[in-house]
Amino acid sequence: MEINNNLIAVLLILSIGISVFGIAQMVTVMREGITGAATGTGVTNLTVGGATGIRLIRNVTDFGSGSPQTGQLLYIATDADNSQGFDDGTEGNGSANSYGDCATNYPSEDHCAFPFVVENTGNTNPQLNITAANSSTEFILCEGSCAQTPEFKFKGVENETGACISGLQSTYTDVPKSPTESVICDSFNTSTNGDEIRIHFQIGIPDNARQQTFKNTITIEAL
Repeated sequence: MEINNNLIAVLLILSIGISVFGIAQMVTVMREGITGAATGTGVTNLTVGGATGIRLIRNVTDFGSGSPQTGQLLYIATDADNSQGFDDGTEGNGSANSYGDCATNYPSEDHCAFPFVVENTGNTNPQLNITAANSSTEFILCEGSCAQTPEFKFKGVENETGACISGLQSTYTDVPKSPTESVICDSFNTSTNGDEIRIHFQIGIPDNARQQTFKNTITIEAL
């Protein structure tokens, strides 16, 4: 007679259960028959290596278009309003990281003049640095010699309290051209309750700047 496979499986499981029960009972009886006891101690070692990692939650800043200011630099920034024809800056913490995402998630904004947001995803407290592909004078070009020297600056702000343990660059300073780097934060926190820093940008545009779109590539590095 052919035995059903399902039945075999049930029987096997049942026999294992009976065997385990029998062993458990045997161990119990043996323990009850022991009159003495002994204890011992041991040491378990575990070494966890350091892993440095960061993630740019937001990595696009678009100031839009506008006209320079006659006779002086026009300053625009990601953390202050302006009425010079360029998009207002904002402290907004939206997660849009491309212009398309920005237009969808923030329809009231003409452009995404948001700061960058960087998160510490590792288990170390690295130094956070910034550098640019182009200097301010290579980034913003003029018709002939610039009437005023172009400016391109950054500053760091804690997006979460305690994100920078020490050495936060909290006032605007020049973004250097690669390979030179500037420090955003000396010690970037790993805590999940405080591991995000905003990077704001400020640009100074000469009154004879060229009529074109200017772009620059920014590199954020954790060391």
